[in-house]
Amino acid sequence: MAYELRDGEGSLFENDKRDRETSPHKKGKCKIDGKEYYISCWGNTTKAGAEYLSLKFKPVQQVVEAEASALALDIGEISF
Repeated sequence: MAYELRDGEGSLFENDKRDRETSPHKKGKCKIDGKEYYISCWGNTTKAGAEYLSLKFKPVQQVVEAEASALALDIGEISF
Protein backbone atom coordinates (compact mmCIF):
# COMPACT_ATOMS: atom_id res chain seq x y z
CA MET A 1 0.00 0.00 0.00
CA ALA A 2 1.37 3.41 -1.00
CA TYR A 3 1.84 6.18 1.54
CA GLU A 4 -1.02 8.67 1.52
CA LEU A 5 -0.62 12.20 2.84
CA ARG A 6 -3.28 13.13 5.36
CA ASP A 7 -4.49 16.68 5.81
CA GLY A 8 -2.33 18.63 8.25
CA GLU A 9 0.61 16.22 7.95
CA GLY A 10 3.83 16.00 5.97
CA SER A 11 7.30 14.48 5.81
CA LEU A 12 10.85 15.76 5.31
CA PHE A 13 13.80 13.73 4.02
CA GLU A 14 17.51 14.45 3.65
CA ASN A 15 18.24 16.07 0.27
CA ASP A 16 20.68 13.58 -1.24
CA LYS A 17 20.88 15.64 -4.47
CA ARG A 18 22.19 18.80 -2.78
CA ASP A 19 24.60 20.24 -5.37
CA ARG A 20 24.94 23.87 -4.21
CA GLU A 21 25.40 25.64 -0.90
CA THR A 22 21.97 27.28 -1.37
CA SER A 23 20.15 23.97 -1.99
CA PRO A 24 17.82 22.85 0.80
CA HIS A 25 19.17 20.42 3.39
CA LYS A 26 15.84 18.55 3.52
CA LYS A 27 12.88 18.26 1.13
CA GLY A 28 9.41 16.77 1.36
CA LYS A 29 5.68 17.21 0.95
CA CYS A 30 2.72 18.11 3.13
CA LYS A 31 -1.03 18.54 2.76
CA ILE A 32 -2.81 21.59 4.17
CA ASP A 33 -6.54 22.22 3.66
CA GLY A 34 -6.64 19.51 0.99
CA LYS A 35 -3.80 21.01 -1.10
CA GLU A 36 -0.36 19.43 -1.45
CA TYR A 37 2.80 21.50 -1.01
CA TYR A 38 6.48 20.82 -1.56
CA ILE A 39 8.60 21.71 1.48
CA SER A 40 12.21 22.90 1.35
CA CYS A 41 14.13 23.13 4.63
CA TRP A 42 17.46 24.70 5.55
CA GLY A 43 19.35 24.36 8.81
CA ASN A 44 20.72 27.72 9.99
CA THR A 45 22.45 29.31 12.96
CA THR A 46 21.73 32.75 14.42
CA LYS A 47 24.51 35.23 15.22
CA ALA A 48 24.04 34.24 18.87
CA GLY A 49 24.73 30.60 17.97
CA ALA A 50 21.20 29.21 18.26
CA GLU A 51 20.28 26.65 15.61
CA TYR A 52 16.95 26.87 13.77
CA LEU A 53 15.18 25.52 10.67
CA SER A 54 13.93 27.73 7.85
CA LEU A 55 11.05 26.40 5.72
CA LYS A 56 9.65 27.28 2.30
CA PHE A 57 6.34 25.91 0.96
CA LYS A 58 5.42 25.79 -2.74
CA PRO A 59 2.07 24.44 -4.05
CA VAL A 60 2.57 21.20 -6.02
CA GLN A 61 0.02 22.37 -8.61
CA GLN A 62 2.04 25.57 -9.25
CA VAL A 63 5.20 23.53 -9.89
CA VAL A 64 3.39 21.10 -12.22
CA GLU A 65 1.90 23.97 -14.24
CA ALA A 66 5.27 25.74 -14.53
CA GLU A 67 6.97 22.53 -15.73
CA ALA A 68 4.19 21.87 -18.27
CA SER A 69 4.48 25.44 -19.56
CA ALA A 70 8.26 25.14 -19.91
CA LEU A 71 7.86 21.82 -21.75
CA ALA A 72 5.33 23.37 -24.14
CA LEU A 73 7.79 26.20 -24.91
CA ASP A 74 10.59 23.69 -25.57
CA ILE A 75 8.41 21.63 -27.92
CA GLY A 76 7.19 24.79 -29.70
CA GLU A 77 10.78 25.74 -30.54
CA ILE A 78 11.50 22.47 -32.37
CA SER A 79 11.57 22.78 -36.18
CA PHE A 80 10.07 20.01 -38.25
